[in-house]
Amino acid sequence: MKTRLFSILLTLLILIITGCKPSISEVIQDTMCIPPCWKSIVPGQTSQQEATSILNKLSDVDNRTLRIMSVAKPNDSIYLNFIPKTGDIGARLFFKNDTVLAINFVPKNLSLGTTIEYLGEPESILAIHHQDERSYVSVFLDYQSKGIVLLLELIPYQSGEKVILSPDTEVQGFWYFDPNSYHELMTSPYIAGLYPNFLEQNTHQWVGYGDISAIIVEHQ
Repeated sequence: MKTRLFSILLTLLILIITGCKPSISEVIQDTMCIPPCWKSIVPGQTSQQEATSILNKLSDVDNRTLRIMSVAKPNDSIYLNFIPKTGDIGARLFFKNDTVLAINFVPKNLSLGTTIEYLGEPESILAIHHQDERSYVSVFLDYQSKGIVLLLELIPYQSGEKVILSPDTEVQGFWYFDPNSYHELMTSPYIAGLYPNFLEQNTHQWVGYGDISAIIVEHQ
């Protein structure tokens, strides 16, 4: 009797632990098409009308949350939430000349280590110090040839401190984009709004985890 009771309790405990385990981003795991394609939406190719039609048919999108929004120009983006069971919170599609320019995804509980497992090693890194109401560093990891950019968690920072990237560093968001539109995207208000010269002069080759304080630059 005690053995049977122990087995039942052990099974329940395993189910609880498994059920509480954070979901990995389904976007990162999606093999329907190769990034930057997502659900047959291809930045640089898919029209706004085609993208809207696809979004309305996706089972992992909460269609009640689909709404047209304005960022740089009127009606230049569509926002959506994913249903709760997915490993992602929401996404926004940005449009230029009635064509998808980029897709911004917001995951939940997505680590840099897990992201690299699925996407491979980044090509380059850009680390920017911002001094607003608080002092922090934003870090972009670029897969320019693949059409992917990661934005890591905003890291509290004071001049002279070390900033360490590790497999546990959180990925705050990521973009899929037309690889030919990298500079346009990074200098647009949709992601970073950087000056072209600033982007070119301060982007460095990715060399792996560790202290990145030596390459941090001041925001301009």
